[in-house]
Amino acid sequence: MPKPRNMYRHQWWWIRRPNWREQLYTPTVPRMVLDADPRSNREAAYSSDGTRVALNPPGSESLVIADADGTELRVLAGAVIGSNGVGQGPSYANPVVSPTGDRVAFVWSPIAHEAVDPSVVHANFRSELRVIDVASGAVSTLASASDPVSLDPIRFSSDGDRLLFSETDANNESSLWSANVDGSDPQVLVTGTGWGDWQVAPASP
Repeated sequence: MPKPRNMYRHQWWWIRRPNWREQLYTPTVPRMVLDADPRSNREAAYSSDGTRVALNPPGSESLVIADADGTELRVLAGAVIGSNGVGQGPSYANPVVSPTGDRVAFVWSPIAHEAVDPSVVHANFRSELRVIDVASGAVSTLASASDPVSLDPIRFSSDGDRLLFSETDANNESSLWSANVDGSDPQVLVTGTGWGDWQVAPASP
């Protein structure tokens, strides 16, 4: 019977920025995971069952959805970030993966926010909270906003059918929302906060 493998993360410091890598190891034989492997991205989002991962590759606003072993399943191509700044193309930001990895929520924008002057309100800069079905590639829009209003996905329900998300307005006031993953039945749950989580309802007496 094979020995279980454990996972840990450490940091290698290079000039200007840290490069995160992750190692899979048995008690005696470490193995370095390559930088291109999704598991070496410290901001990657995993499904709660550990089978799927979603991330923005270094230097890119693209969204990569992959199995946890690094096998790519979906790639949504976005802007490239180079030495001259952010290139043309959309942004796929803040991914959140459903518990079983069958869906991924993210914030889509037609241009990368880094390409927008933060000192100016850009009425034409908009963002949409979207959910993609990994198997079919079908995308649903749950909410939309224009600068300076922002949207952020928080967490899927345990069955993966609804999503908690926040909306922050021009006065930096946040509200907590939920909606079905097909965009139907959006509900504001509470104002004054941009964070929450799902709880199991107590059984009826």
